[in-house]
Amino acid sequence: MDRLNRLLSTPRKTATLWAICAGAVAFAACAAPQQHHQSAPPSYRMLVRGEPGFNAPAVHAPHAERNLGAARVVPPYSLERVISTFGDCRGRRQHNGIDLAGVGDDAGLGTPIFSMTDAVVTLIGRPEDDPDAFGTYDKRPGHTERAGRLLPRSAEIPGYGKVYFFTRKPGRWRSGVVIATRALSGPLEGHQIRYMHMAAIHPSLAVGDLVLAGQEIGLMGGTAIATSSPHVHIDIEDPQGRRVDVAPFLGLEPDTKVCRPKR
Repeated sequence: MDRLNRLLSTPRKTATLWAICAGAVAFAACAAPQQHHQSAPPSYRMLVRGEPGFNAPAVHAPHAERNLGAARVVPPYSLERVISTFGDCRGRRQHNGIDLAGVGDDAGLGTPIFSMTDAVVTLIGRPEDDPDAFGTYDKRPGHTERAGRLLPRSAEIPGYGKVYFFTRKPGRWRSGVVIATRALSGPLEGHQIRYMHMAAIHPSLAVGDLVLAGQEIGLMGGTAIATSSPHVHIDIEDPQGRRVDVAPFLGLEPDTKVCRPKR
């Protein structure tokens, strides 16, 4: 809790109401917007230890040993399978992000994804909220093929219910299930971080919530992915609106190549 208190120690970062509940200090919930894909309000709601949705990093982020110490940047997923980096070409444009592919059974479908930093949630986009923007779930029974593997289209996931891993239509954002956050501390303070192609966002989260580095924010999926292996695409934008390479913040070598599309 001390670290959460420090995050709200300046006027710029505190709009949370304090409430006394059962003799203990708790963080009060502020009204969240009804449209999940709107910008965050200036007030934040914190998840406190013991509340559903709060996951202590040491328990729920098994790869957190890669945490860069006081910098508090935590890998959002296993770094075992990095399948695309910052300078790769995507058609006639540069990728400007990093793709971390799922690991384990069924290409990691349904495994947890974690927040890289202490941050406030600024956007949540899901097919059930806006299928035109974020796609349409593939709710057919059975399996589908991705990268040469037959994978289940859905599964029951504890804490989430029935989760659909893929979409039949990508939506105009071509992000599938997406959550965006604004980092509140460390080397990424003020940066926007987007996590895309997920299967689901943690049910407890809403725009305006505060999350901790290493806290579970959702599940690995393949939404808005046509043929490649399930993965989470992560991109970062600095306060000036410039895309920055994610790799060095995860302890990986920077990608210095530049996409030069063929004419």
